[in-house]
Amino acid sequence: MSQPNDQIKFWQAVINAIASKPGIERDNVIMVSKGIVCNFDPGIDELNAQVVNLGNTIPTWSLTWNGVTNNNFFGMYQSWLDEIHPQGKDDTDLENELKNIRQKIADLQSGVDGIAKSQYKNFLSNYCLQTSADGNSCQTWLSGYSDQSFIAYWQKYQKSQEFKEKVAALKQDLGDDLDGLQVKYDNLTEKLYGSDYQKIAEAIAAVRKADPKNFNNDFRSDQERNQYQVQVNEGAVKVWVPRFTLQQGETFSDFKNWLQAAKAAADSGADPDVSVELSNSIESDNSSSWQFAFDAGIPVEDFFILGVRGSGSHSTLDVSKYDFKATLTYQSIKNIPLGPMDTWYDSSMLVKYKDYNNWSTSSPFYDSKNNRPRDLWGSHGIFNLRIASIIVGYQPCLKMEISNWSHSESHTVWSEESDFSILGLIHIASESASGKSDYLKYTSTDTGFELKDNSGRPQVIAIVVEPLNYP
Repeated sequence: MSQPNDQIKFWQAVINAIASKPGIERDNVIMVSKGIVCNFDPGIDELNAQVVNLGNTIPTWSLTWNGVTNNNFFGMYQSWLDEIHPQGKDDTDLENELKNIRQKIADLQSGVDGIAKSQYKNFLSNYCLQTSADGNSCQTWLSGYSDQSFIAYWQKYQKSQEFKEKVAALKQDLGDDLDGLQVKYDNLTEKLYGSDYQKIAEAIAAVRKADPKNFNNDFRSDQERNQYQVQVNEGAVKVWVPRFTLQQGETFSDFKNWLQAAKAAADSGADPDVSVELSNSIESDNSSSWQFAFDAGIPVEDFFILGVRGSGSHSTLDVSKYDFKATLTYQSIKNIPLGPMDTWYDSSMLVKYKDYNNWSTSSPFYDSKNNRPRDLWGSHGIFNLRIASIIVGYQPCLKMEISNWSHSESHTVWSEESDFSILGLIHIASESASGKSDYLKYTSTDTGFELKDNSGRPQVIAIVVEPLNYP
């Protein structure tokens, strides 16, 4: 079985080839080891949805990423802001006054939340076919409805006379209103914590506007809401999500034009933009300028894989046994910058409070088991990376030449019952296992084979990340 470094050097070679194109920063490139079809072509909803899914992901700190989107950048940023409290002056009376106002705000908010919960049950009774056992959630919705639909329902209800009367009753019971309490709280907090608090308060207010689950958002129009959120299709339902966008002047039209040009070049037989030759004689790149330490301690997806069909398992192809040459090409690649909308994301806050660690014991940033703050930044941090751009490739092609090809494991095992993949981008099952693929052209040669992706679909082949507060 090949060792980790036997796989690492192949990934490094491909990264070097891709990063040779202008505008791509090699030091922060992570290869995508499982092919992700880039859906930027079909329509605006799909475009936005994929931009959000990728931009909202914190990938693994590694040479390769398996394409799993955990969608937590927005939530992590929002939670982080909420937990920060600047160092204040020693004033017990002021702290107690703030504590009382905070309790009043919580009581008033609890009352409003109670109204929302009551209306949610009404919403379920009208639009839910099957509720959960406790009646508090929906398991099967009527066509066209979801939890997201309730947001629009709730915002409309907030403008009703019934809601205004219920809130007025809450204000009378508490002797104050939410807006008035918030003004008092902000003024006193700035007095206690200084001008730094105002900056934090503004950042918190902005990110809450981007939160579709924040029922207190009261946008005057969808145009105003679009500054913080974007509407995408989720199945048959349109939903609002935090806005992530293409950046640095990139547009969806630019992508469409690039794809048309890439297809035309492939059809005309033009030379590919990227070509990299791999063999078992290439050396690992130990460049000290590389942000990510490429050693056995860093997770790396296998480069050459043999997988047994239907077993759920696979094995690395031990190419060290053979003299081989693999030539991988891409007809064209494109770097597409993306990220969070600057209306709700303020990167300067991450820099200003990078060393803050005065978390409460209940904070998601505190490790209660080990009684210490969690690592936020660096290779083991929970908030360490942001996807700054994606690299999209069109028509990958692999030409493989292996010594003693007819007796090699890649030929005998693959041709009998298995499948073969490289980088997760080119994947084909043997004809005896699953028949021929409509998307891949397989050509057998005396010394190996050639695989070419003829699907016409561009793939996300790599991401360029921004390491947050590192080094």
